Amino acid sequence: MSKVSAENDQVDLSDTNLSGMNLSGIDLSGVNLKKANLIETNLSNAALINADLRGAYMSWANLQNATLNDADMSEVDLVGADMREAKLIGKKTNLEGANLSGADLRGAELYHTILIKAALSWADLSYAKLERVNLREANLYHAILEETSLYLTKLENANLERVNLKDAVLEVIDLRGVKLSGVNLQDAKVSKNLLTYKMPTYVKD
Repeated sequence: MSKVSAENDQVDLSDTNLSGMNLSGIDLSGVNLKKANLIETNLSNAALINADLRGAYMSWANLQNATLNDADMSEVDLVGADMREAKLIGKKTNLEGANLSGADLRGAELYHTILIKAALSWADLSYAKLERVNLREANLYHAILEETSLYLTKLENANLERVNLKDAVLEVIDLRGVKLSGVNLQDAKVSKNLLTYKMPTYVKD
């Protein structure tokens, strides 16, 4: 089952139980998967471009190398999910309020992604690209961001307590209101005016 339909935007799999299935490499672009059960489902190398995954249950799912550009994943449960080298690119890629606690996002690509109020505690984002990402009020407690690129990323009022930012790139970002207790900034590349930099207008909401 390499492609659900030539007209994926008409496919409605909302509330469907697909837990534990092997859907590796499948094309689910544009499919409605709202509140679908995808717990422990294998979606490695799958295409979920512009898919509706709002409120879906995807804990411990395998999304390694999956493409989720412009997908709506608000309020999705991705606890413990394997998202290594996944692509979550685009201004419509929405993970607002998503739970990614303990998720593995090593090497993932996130550009312009919305992660407002997302839960990322204990998540591993090593070597990931978090550029122009909106992480306002997100919880990254004890997350690993070693060698992660945080360029033009919004972190207002986010929780970065005990975050590992060793060798990370923190350039042109605003840390006002951010909780930084116990953060590891060893060898991190930090902008000199990190705390007072005024974000360009095109980065703001």
